[in-house]
Amino acid sequence: MSIYETTEAPSFLYDMKSLISNGEPALAMVRDLVNKALRSGDTALFRDPNAITWLPPVPNPEKILCVAVNYRAHGEESQAKPLDRPYFFPKFPNVLIGHNQPILKPRVSKQVDWEVELALIIGRRGGKYIDVNRALDYVFGYLILNDVSMRDWQFPSKELRDGLDLRQEHGLINAGGSLRRD
Repeated sequence: MSIYETTEAPSFLYDMKSLISNGEPALAMVRDLVNKALRSGDTALFRDPNAITWLPPVPNPEKILCVAVNYRAHGEESQAKPLDRPYFFPKFPNVLIGHNQPILKPRVSKQVDWEVELALIIGRRGGKYIDVNRALDYVFGYLILNDVSMRDWQFPSKELRDGLDLRQEHGLINAGGSLRRD
C-alpha cells in the first residue's frame, strides 16, 4: 500500500535521531502517516508488538548523563547522603538494549541490581545555561528505563579506584531541568 504515492520512505523513518533532528515537519508527517494508516483499516500496516525484536528507541545517543542519588529512599538505603547539587556520571551507548531483550549478568559481579528510572530524550540543540522555566522545551520525549548496576563494584576498593574505574551506577538521563529529591 502506498500512502504518499512513493516507493521509498524518508530516511528519518528509520533513524530516531534523524527524526528528532528534523523536528516538527517530520513529526507532522509521521502523525499524518499513522492517521492515514488507521483510517485505511489495513491491518497489514500494523505489527504484533510481541513479534517485534525491540531495539533501543535511540540506539546512538550523543550523550547519556545520569544523576547519582536522585531518589531519597534509595540514597538512605545505600547510606548515601543527599547531595548539595546534582552529581552526573556517564553511561555509554553499548549498555542500551531494547524492550524485552535479555540483560546479561556480568560474571564478575555477585550483586546485580536494577532500578526503574524515568529517562528524558533531549530534542533541541543549543542547550547551555537554559532557564529552568524553559528546560522542558528541550525535551523530545520520555521513556521508562530499567537501569542495571553492579552494586558490589559501585564503590570499588582503594586498589581498584587507583587503577580502574569500573563502576556502573544508577541514575537517569536528564534534561538539565530542576530535580526533585523525594
